[in-house]
Amino acid sequence: MTRKLFSLFVMFFCVHFYQSSVLITKTEHLNTVKPPSNIKVTNITGTSATVSWDPVIGTGHLVKYDIVGIPGSGGSRYTTSTSIDLTDLQRCKQYQVTVSNVQAGGGDSSPVFFASANNYCLISPSSNPSYVPSLYISNVTVNAVGLPPMISNSGNSAFTKYFDDPSRKVKLVLGSTGNTISVTKAGPSSQSPGYLRVLVDFDGDGSLGSTPSEVILSSNGSTSQTVTGTFSVPSQDPQKPCKLAMRIISSPYVDIVTCSSNGEIEDYEIELIDPASLAVNETAKSKDITIYPNPASESLHISGLSSETDYEIFSVSGQKTGEGRTSGNTVDIRHLAKGIYFIQFKNKENTTRLKFIRK
Repeated sequence: MTRKLFSLFVMFFCVHFYQSSVLITKTEHLNTVKPPSNIKVTNITGTSATVSWDPVIGTGHLVKYDIVGIPGSGGSRYTTSTSIDLTDLQRCKQYQVTVSNVQAGGGDSSPVFFASANNYCLISPSSNPSYVPSLYISNVTVNAVGLPPMISNSGNSAFTKYFDDPSRKVKLVLGSTGNTISVTKAGPSSQSPGYLRVLVDFDGDGSLGSTPSEVILSSNGSTSQTVTGTFSVPSQDPQKPCKLAMRIISSPYVDIVTCSSNGEIEDYEIELIDPASLAVNETAKSKDITIYPNPASESLHISGLSSETDYEIFSVSGQKTGEGRTSGNTVDIRHLAKGIYFIQFKNKENTTRLKFIRK
């Protein structure tokens, strides 16, 4: 009897030890599994984008995406690959995307934010790679009131998009008047009567030149090599998360259309600056002040400040949502709703404005 009891005790102990070992092993596995990393969003258009991440062996992935601040506005996609195309995006919206390992666990990754593009119609130079315009744009100079000039020199091409070149970003002050733009023509037809048009999508509707105020320069049949115009900027900010465009079209013929040309088309990104709530001395603005992390959920850390500095926070609509003084080079943002904001640092010499996302 004693031997039987002892045998049962030993068997019970072994089973318990084995179950505990399995539980510990599973727990340790779950603790070491991490969500996918190095998430990138590329090939962004008005309706689609590609999401990619580093590979994780032996698991499928769930990609979830929504418009920032609107749960359920996007969707979720399952894939066994390390990238996926999202094809049902809305034009000019701020999105957040996460990726998780379905079988391996580990939870969702930190959200990655991106803005879908505007649907500006484009010509495709690759459809006729040998085409060389007889009239092209060699120089564009924009003198915005209160801001440094934007000067763009270029060679002969059918179509060029300068959105990714920060030195060619056109900055304009909302409500300003007396801004000027000059366009210089070149090529075999530059001495003949030529045609130029400059269009700006001020209202962010994705349509260039949809109103007369969006046509800031129109030259018909001028033989002058350089054409200059004066224009005003609307006072209302369209508050769009996507990039807005200025399009310059040259043609040796009179039939200029927005989406094609017998000459050259150049697209530039424009940035609209609010003079009331986001006034910045862009010429003297310090380039050394940075904020991190961005996006952030609780606090922003500031580098490049030599002392405590006053700050103000504004929404994209220009409404002040916070102010104070930096403490330990940090700013508490827990009171903000999720979305896009601007933080403005002020000292005796100048003002610096930076954009961040509260996640």
